[in-house]
Amino acid sequence: MPQKKKQIAETNTITQKNEQPIEHFVVGIGASAGGLDALQEFFDNIPSNTGITYCILQHLSPNFKSLMDELLSRHTQMKITTAIDGEQLEPNRIYLNPNESSIIIKNGKFNYVPKEKRGTLNLPIDLFFHSLANEFQEKSIAVILSGTGTDGSRGIKTIKEVGGTIMVQDPQSAQFDGMPNSAISTGLAEYVNTPAGLALELIKFPGKPSFMRNVNIGGSATETEFIFGKILDEISKVAGVDFKQYKNSTLVRRLEKRMSVLNISGISDYFEIVKKNEEERQNLLKDFFIGVTNFFRDKAAFDVIIETILPEIFKDKNSSDTIRFWSVGCATGEEAYSLAIILDE
Repeated sequence: MPQKKKQIAETNTITQKNEQPIEHFVVGIGASAGGLDALQEFFDNIPSNTGITYCILQHLSPNFKSLMDELLSRHTQMKITTAIDGEQLEPNRIYLNPNESSIIIKNGKFNYVPKEKRGTLNLPIDLFFHSLANEFQEKSIAVILSGTGTDGSRGIKTIKEVGGTIMVQDPQSAQFDGMPNSAISTGLAEYVNTPAGLALELIKFPGKPSFMRNVNIGGSATETEFIFGKILDEISKVAGVDFKQYKNSTLVRRLEKRMSVLNISGISDYFEIVKKNEEERQNLLKDFFIGVTNFFRDKAAFDVIIETILPEIFKDKNSSDTIRFWSVGCATGEEAYSLAIILDE
């Protein structure tokens, strides 16, 4: 098996999927320099009974004692604690990351992850976002607030892929715009606003209606299912792809996301927008086409390549022979680079 390079590549992949049903939203909030004011403004506009869990990820020195819990407690009635290794996440709570370790979520619990050695790059927000997406799927929400650097801009891609939501502070309102600008540059942000504006959108999520139960139920088509099919027809005209061959549950979740962003509750109202608005057709198409991809994604397939196929290919070759490999539909390159890594090793 590939060793060092594969291990490096896999630090940016999501871990084994948690099969436990998720009943509430979990929000990961990345904040760095200038983040305190943004967080205070954000929680000034969040009630204490939303049923949502909030996890704040900061860049902390191991030797620095954070006063975030004390400073933030003046702006919320929710309980604020530092996440404990092995602790189960609870709704209506605010968790802070510890200064000595990074944190991830696994099986609905916090897990401590040792920080990299001095001189190496630590990306605690990205690390947490990857695990958040894996655990909570479409119930995961990423919020990027004021900060320098690019931390968080890779993790939001994973959250977007599983149907989660991306919110970013408007750089004009941020003391430090590095992290917001980096997140916005990915093209994945669905909400860009002041911290107060983001909070007001966020608290609508628990009560947003879903039409999932009325789609793909079998038997005669419901009115909802009929309109859903009409929307797919409109998008198929743009893409030249028959989306009715795709998995309905995935398409429904991503369509609901677009309705949520536009604050539309009725699928018939959304259909009227799709028919008339080219920009919205493109937005929905872009969401439909989001692909879940990461390094060494299909482990069983790569094991076969490594253990069976490559030895056979190289069996009668010498060092001067040329060998060509094709990676089909490699999206953003993870599959192609995974193949290159195992060939090199």
